[in-house]
Order: sequence, then C-alpha cells, then structure tokens
Amino acid sequence: MQQLQKIASAKPDAMILREKQLSEPAYQTLAEQVQRICQEQGVQLILQPMTKVPVLRQWLAENGYAILQEQVVKDGKFFYNLLRVQYDGVVRTLTPLEREIGVQDWSNAVVQAYGRRKRERLQTIAEQIQNSNPAMAADYLQIVAELDRRLQPESV
Repeated sequence: MQQLQKIASAKPDAMILREKQLSEPAYQTLAEQVQRICQEQGVQLILQPMTKVPVLRQWLAENGYAILQEQVVKDGKFFYNLLRVQYDGVVRTLTPLEREIGVQDWSNAVVQAYGRRKRERLQTIAEQIQNSNPAMAADYLQIVAELDRRLQPESV
C-alpha cells in the first residue's frame, strides 16, 4: 500500500487497478483500500476486472460506489470493461441489464459487439439451465430480450 500511496500522492489523473488472478474477496478488499487512497489524494480510480464483471458491478452498487463512467474496449477477440468509480456512500439497485452489461452507449460499435456476445452467452446458459434452475434461466432470458431491443437497428 505504501507504493500506491506514493504514486497517488504524485497526483496522476487516474490509477488503474487491474484484477489479475485475485479472488473476488481479495480484489474487493484491494479496490476498497485503493479507493480510499485515491479519494484522499483526489485521484480517479479506474477498475479493470478480468472476470466476474457483473458480480463487481453488483458489489459496487450495494456498497456505496458510483460507477461514474464505464467503457468497453476490444483487443482482438477479447472485450475488457473499464469502470471509473468513486465511493459516495449511496447504495444503488441495478437492473438485470445494468448488472450484466453496465450503463453503455449503445450507439458505439464496440458496445454493440459486446452486447451481441453477451446475448449469445446468456442465451446459451439459459438453455442449459432451463431444467435445473428455471428461475435463473428466466432472468437470463429477460436480459436477452432487453439486449434484443437495444441491439435492434433504429427504425427510420
């Protein structure tokens, strides 16, 4: 933490915290500690989780963190989420789509490609768990339907 405090005290525009092979609890604890340091120094915190992004979004919402901006970037066949966050103490409730995809600019071509990929994956998961967990399958199908609406081309 001392090294992070030293970096933050130099007042960069932002610090990026990238999750690399950390467990969920370890990443969440680290994110809390780094957010406190960033807030004390007036530095923006950007999270770049590699896995379980919906779980992170939900945790942020339930623990008083605002997602100020979210961006999806694509590198080859991989999509990465960047979340600029700040603690404000306000507990939020996310819609199922916000939990899975975030609040996105649906006119962005990368976001549309990301939405299509997520749609395919959620559709497949819903089909696979239909018999064992119909409630969860229904939730996923609700998100798929919302993605279908968002990904429709604008009518003229």
